[in-house]
Amino acid sequence: MSKRQRWIVTTDPQHAAGDIARELEQKGFSVDAVLAEIGSITGTATPAVARSITGIDGVVDVARDAGIDIGPPGADETW
Repeated sequence: MSKRQRWIVTTDPQHAAGDIARELEQKGFSVDAVLAEIGSITGTATPAVARSITGIDGVVDVARDAGIDIGPPGADETW
């Protein structure tokens, strides 16, 4: 069985983010946050579910969420 991963779903502003979130949940995507103002929905799903939600009307992109570490304050390199 595939392990659940964190994903960011980019949404089309012509579609209501709440409606898209409900459809994502029906497909097995666990919604963490609906960020309607920036057109994103975050949550967890297996890779198979992530592939399946790309066909939902209003979903523009589905990308795996990668952590960002900018280092400690005062560090010479931040990337």
